[in-house]
Amino acid sequence: RSGSGLVGVAPGCPLMPIVVGLSDSSIAAAIGWARTRGARVVNLSITSATAHHSITAAIDAALGQRIVV
Repeated sequence: RSGSGLVGVAPGCPLMPIVVGLSDSSIAAAIGWARTRGARVVNLSITSATAHHSITAAIDAALGQRIVV
């Protein structure tokens, strides 16, 4: 969007910034939100010492729709 203060390295490529809380459920919900709204790439910078089923399931659903995660 023009004037939104967002810049990407691919001109004409829309960005979908999503503010996410720190809980696994909010991260999973954000991935699902992006997936259902047409995201083609989901970029995450998160780390955890334990696996979180809800996040794994959300990532698997995105991968199942050929979304790059």
